[in-house]
Amino acid sequence: MFSEKELKILKKLNTPKKIQDFINRLGINFEERGDTCMSPRMVLKTGRAHCMEGAILAAAILRIHGYKPLIVDLEATKHDYDHTIAVFRKNGRWGSIS
Repeated sequence: MFSEKELKILKKLNTPKKIQDFINRLGINFEERGDTCMSPRMVLKTGRAHCMEGAILAAAILRIHGYKPLIVDLEATKHDYDHTIAVFRKNGRWGSIS
């Protein structure tokens, strides 16, 4: 559950573009001290995220604005990195936040 202060910020992110822009402004969580999977609240507190953390936060923000909170995990070959995205449907079309 988000605090009132956090909700005030997240409610302003009322379009997928605003959410994507917000996610883009976060610093990158390079996991210097080992693997992490920070909660959306912790991402807001630290101001950084890796793709899974960003996708979970994006899905949570989408949920606040009435979208289903959907996440897609894209598994890569052993020579590449996996990636995770939050997906949404608007006006019959699919979009994603990465």
